[in-house]
Amino acid sequence: IETATIRQATLEQVTAIDAEIKEKVNFLLGGIEPMIAMLDKVDSATRENILEYLKNEQPSVYQKVRKAILMFEDVASFPDREMESIVRELKTESMGMALQNASPEILNKFLAGMSTGAAALLREAMEYGGKATADKVEEARREILEKILELEAAGKISVTGGVGGVGGVGGVGAE
Repeated sequence: IETATIRQATLEQVTAIDAEIKEKVNFLLGGIEPMIAMLDKVDSATRENILEYLKNEQPSVYQKVRKAILMFEDVASFPDREMESIVRELKTESMGMALQNASPEILNKFLAGMSTGAAALLREAMEYGGKATADKVEEARREILEKILELEAAGKISVTGGVGGVGGVGGVGAE
């Protein structure tokens, strides 16, 4: 009825209608859960591009998405006690592969959760394990994140504060 009776709309009216339509379309087509599912399936470069776009262009959406996924870089903020439990459940070879090209903060977080001997073995695995492909590093990181979620689901650790509850493992791209 409004369309039939209004001859000319102001810019504010058009903007308000546009926002309302976008909100309804987003409700029908998407939401955080489908976004998380999509991010879980794409390669790390695409995931990083999408997250960077959201961070710059849609900060509120970025915050919601970021709270709902567990990323490898999140490990740096885990409590030391929880990291001790995590590293006990992981194989040295997979940690060595996952930590290739990782930030010093992440590497130090893993090493801090280990005994001196285990830390030496990890450093040795990283040094002599050879250079892994990006795909192998990403897969090793994904396996670690899945193990973290598994340990949390079993009640053995508490590190995510709800992260990963929607879609689970998110970005595992290189730091």
